[in-house]
Amino acid sequence: MVDPEGRVVLENTPERQPVLDEGIAYLLTNMMKDVFKEGGTGFRAAHLLDRPVAGKTGTSSDTKDAYTIGYTPDLVAGIYIGHDQGGNLWGDRRRSSGRTSMG
Repeated sequence: MVDPEGRVVLENTPERQPVLDEGIAYLLTNMMKDVFKEGGTGFRAAHLLDRPVAGKTGTSSDTKDAYTIGYTPDLVAGIYIGHDQGGNLWGDRRRSSGRTSMG
């Protein structure tokens, strides 16, 4: 961080430390890629990116909430959709297709 005169007032170098075994991270990421492949609930969002993507989508059992959490090698993003008033995401229509906010 620099002040208005360009002098460095704070330097921050994060300390990296492993939080998950590399093999487990590989397996989890490999499983979570399917969500964004053709036929997966996140496909429509993922095909816009020109990079590998993995993540998880979900909808509450009463379809009042939906989410998508995704990541690439250099980016993490999350989306949540829900009703403060407790309404159904699909209005009066009842859906049983398992569609989420991204599908």
